[in-house]
Amino acid sequence: FDTKMQDALTWHFIMLFYLSQVIIYFGYMVLSGTFADWYFSLWSDKNNKIKRRGYGPSELSKAPIMESLWRVTRYHLGSLAFGAMII
Repeated sequence: FDTKMQDALTWHFIMLFYLSQVIIYFGYMVLSGTFADWYFSLWSDKNNKIKRRGYGPSELSKAPIMESLWRVTRYHLGSLAFGAMII
């Protein structure tokens, strides 16, 4: 290999590691947002152990994973990318 090919391979290896970290931490943030939604939502009945569903404050939404995915993409993707770069 010449030096340009070695530089390209080095860059590709670094970016492979970086993007794999971004994808892993993206999944972690989506799951933690979903768990936080569940944890902080109100119980509809204490005896039945059912969460109150809806779109109001302190209610578990109909699709908590999709809402967490949207929040991570909209508000936290820059912090996630920066954190993956540090690691």
